[in-house]
Amino acid sequence: MKTYSILNCKGGVGKTTLTACIAQALSLTGLRVLVIDNDMQHNLSIMLARNEERPTIKDIYRAPSLGFASQTLFKAIKPTDLPNLNIILSAPDLTHTDVHDQLILKKCMGYCRLDRFYNYILIDNPPGMDNLQLASIYASDGIIVPTELSHFALRGISDMNNLLTKKYSKACPITKIVPNFFRNKGRHRDYLAKLNQMFPGRVTETVIPYDPVFDQLVTERKILFLHYLSSRVTSYYVKLMHELFDLDEDKMWRVTLKNEKVRLADKAVCLV
Repeated sequence: MKTYSILNCKGGVGKTTLTACIAQALSLTGLRVLVIDNDMQHNLSIMLARNEERPTIKDIYRAPSLGFASQTLFKAIKPTDLPNLNIILSAPDLTHTDVHDQLILKKCMGYCRLDRFYNYILIDNPPGMDNLQLASIYASDGIIVPTELSHFALRGISDMNNLLTKKYSKACPITKIVPNFFRNKGRHRDYLAKLNQMFPGRVTETVIPYDPVFDQLVTERKILFLHYLSSRVTSYYVKLMHELFDLDEDKMWRVTLKNEKVRLADKAVCLV
């Protein structure tokens, strides 16, 4: 089992959408995935959960003991519309002060032996770097950083990397940086080249272009690999899944097309 924090100290870079899309892609290929919404905006919960109910990640953090926190974690795992994908919801009143032990997620995941049930755990995080993000990082094997391409975005990743290596030396490293919302114009190309210079070997070759479909995924609770196969961004995500998780691209397309046929057949039956 591998656990990844989806993290960037800067907001508005597509962390939640990236988390949802890669989690759905992994689950559609047959892998078992748990996503944890560690963000008080709880947008991932809105996108993926069938309904919002307690317990949530806040209840895990506020549990009085490791045993109680671990029991709460099991109770907090909820189904989504995909059979291999589960979620632990967030709460709108979640704050960094709810985290009394920065290692509690790591301890709970070990205590519960979640590796028996899941291939991957993905943790979506709010902007910034405080107890919430540190609880996620200490429970993770690596950090995936989605970023836009701008001066402040690159500066923010550099500052975050310095913070992780100098102040939080026991934290997991930045595994991959995913350029997001790319527009093929001069300034974006320049920032992409600079990002590769700053973090050689850690920037994905796949660059996710800007696409209005991302807004529809959020507002309509749709699944990229089922409802928007014709979108140009889908092919980029298939390549990204190969880069991040070594998934076979041809297999991903076969599985995706098969699931799409099943979905359309079910839809046709419902219309009869």
